[in-house]
Amino acid sequence: MLEIRPIMFPEGPEGTISSIEFVGHYLVVVLKHVKEIVFFDMIKCYENRERECEESYRITSMNMTRIGVHYFSPVQVYTSDFHPYVLFVQCLDRVLILKVAATNIIKLA
Repeated sequence: MLEIRPIMFPEGPEGTISSIEFVGHYLVVVLKHVKEIVFFDMIKCYENRERECEESYRITSMNMTRIGVHYFSPVQVYTSDFHPYVLFVQCLDRVLILKVAATNIIKLA
């Protein structure tokens, strides 16, 4: 029997989800009001389904400043079947192309 456990975010603007997408086995959630992208490892969430699913990684404006993006405003994320670990991030003023690795992110364009 499949047990379903919700992934909860705070109420109000800081928990407003504007987009979800899968990158490999990661669920990617965009929180546009706090300008963050949150990753959940769905394999770990399934294996530990008796507990609440915990985030694996979070992309913030501080992370993005380190790789040369000084204004980070994610609205939506997209992926491609041809590039499963590349994340296309639609921002208010641009589209960022990021390679998602287990330990970091790399700005491709």
